[in-house]
Amino acid sequence: MSLNLLNPFTKFGAGGGGGRYFELLDRDSGTLPDVSSFSAMPYLQVLTDMIPASRANYTLIENNTTSAAYSRRFSEDGAVDIVETNATNGLPLNDSGNSQMFGVGNFSNIDSHDKLWAGFGVNQSPDGSTSGGIPERREVGGKYVDSNQITSIKALENAGGSFDAASEIVVLGYDPAASSGDSVWESLAEIDYSGGSTNVIDSSTISAKKYMYLEFTGVSAGTGNIDSSFTINGLTTSTYAYRISENNGAERTSSSSTQAIAQYSGNDSETFLCAYILNKSGTPKLFITHQQNRQTAGAGTAPYWNQGVSKSTTTAAITSIQIQNNGGGSYAAGSKLRIWGFD
Repeated sequence: MSLNLLNPFTKFGAGGGGGRYFELLDRDSGTLPDVSSFSAMPYLQVLTDMIPASRANYTLIENNTTSAAYSRRFSEDGAVDIVETNATNGLPLNDSGNSQMFGVGNFSNIDSHDKLWAGFGVNQSPDGSTSGGIPERREVGGKYVDSNQITSIKALENAGGSFDAASEIVVLGYDPAASSGDSVWESLAEIDYSGGSTNVIDSSTISAKKYMYLEFTGVSAGTGNIDSSFTINGLTTSTYAYRISENNGAERTSSSSTQAIAQYSGNDSETFLCAYILNKSGTPKLFITHQQNRQTAGAGTAPYWNQGVSKSTTTAAITSIQIQNNGGGSYAAGSKLRIWGFD
């Protein structure tokens, strides 16, 4: 399964004509968070921070619907797709587990149409473990059959377990027809690199926000491969673990790495990296990454793509991010790093 576009609807800043961008519609925390009523908007983004108190699994119920109104296709750790139709228990983001779960999902919430869903999730540790080990990942495509727009979302537990009261669901909305409003995503860093060849693009100090999103465009200096990864707070010790697939191939993993790997191989061409980050103070940091590398110029060569999840076992809040290059090439002037966040 390959869902390589993290969020086709994301709008992060002030736009021409005063248009509205993703704004906070509502949020809820608890053992089973229930965002019970929010304004209907044609595009939704849902972020989940679910903390098992025992081995647990959750799905998201829309509009309190528990009839056979859901179908979904998902892949766990790059395995063959699992297809489920006429489901009654909502749409999934994360696999079952004992460790912290972070998910990001996007809804097309158009009135009078079925609701389409693309989501990505990361579990901090393998199922059965509360800490340590290689993170797990899930990709999900889903459909919710209801002509009415979604105005409520709640968590449903499906594995006989339970969640901690600090678990949270956040719902954001975007209406392109709106004439006013504020984006919940605050700009934390805008780096337009203009120096000589380098292997590190550094955000410098940024505000620590619970939810973060970054985009990086790496311009090649022209010779040697660019292989993108990142570190946080300048940490280059073996505090990272990752799981990554290149071009939908076999997964590569590490439980002890000095970087969060976002790209496994490249060439001397431009690279584009997106990452959602759960930056919760006092807990390990979780990352969902998607990356594309242009490869040889021209339409005769297809780009490479990588999708993966990573974690850092450090519990200190992220206050800087360094985009690293592990290839024989380097980044050049024109490379750009953008970071947004909100609490």
